[in-house]
Amino acid sequence: MTFRSPEAVVRDLAYLQNLGVHVVCPSHDIGLAGEKYWKKLFALMKKEQIYMGMYLEVWQLPDKRFIEALADVCDPKFTTMVITLLSGSETVRRKNGKYFSNQDFYKRVHLIEKLHMNHAPYFATGLPFETVETFDKTISMTEKFLSQFNPCAIFCTPLRLDPGSPMYEDPAHYNIEKHYQSFTDYYIKCKKRAENSPYDALGYHTEFLDGAAIFTLQQKWEAILRNHPVMAADLLHFV
Repeated sequence: MTFRSPEAVVRDLAYLQNLGVHVVCPSHDIGLAGEKYWKKLFALMKKEQIYMGMYLEVWQLPDKRFIEALADVCDPKFTTMVITLLSGSETVRRKNGKYFSNQDFYKRVHLIEKLHMNHAPYFATGLPFETVETFDKTISMTEKFLSQFNPCAIFCTPLRLDPGSPMYEDPAHYNIEKHYQSFTDYYIKCKKRAENSPYDALGYHTEFLDGAAIFTLQQKWEAILRNHPVMAADLLHFV
């Protein structure tokens, strides 16, 4: 992954701020560039008097210093941190590359709320190594999150098999079966979708879940939201 220099990013932020833009969305998690990078970026934002909201999707759990620095340099009321949990099961989460516990996640959310920033967890259905039983932990965690915290939104979506992704390139490692093997397969999928014809939306199944089971789990999760006053994604504070 290649990151633009902090100086180049800040030039763009200054330009956008002068246009009246009040929320920016980086294409990747700033934290992935390392502490040296984000410290320099935030310092330059301070120096140039850039004060905007930021919609930031983070791929690992950010540490306390990063969260505090983000709240200091960005306008908290227009800033949202989306944390990719994937699963309520710590075992399934770890097997899918997210290396943090539920307890650590809750601690970070407490801090984010204390600093008056918005936050939203992101779960997924159809994960490799997920079962109906482990997905129950996602259900339980969603219910706890809705009752004990104040998310501005909450997400859970089925995975799709993207060409070039780790699942596509190494299906045996993830114990999945690919339905799409070639460019032509994806072309036909897109053609059917454009024609409103039935098509395979996922492009794979796991050793434990077929497509029908994955969508059943998605519907089970969505049923929780119908009983809670949670804002939809298009009602985030800054829209």
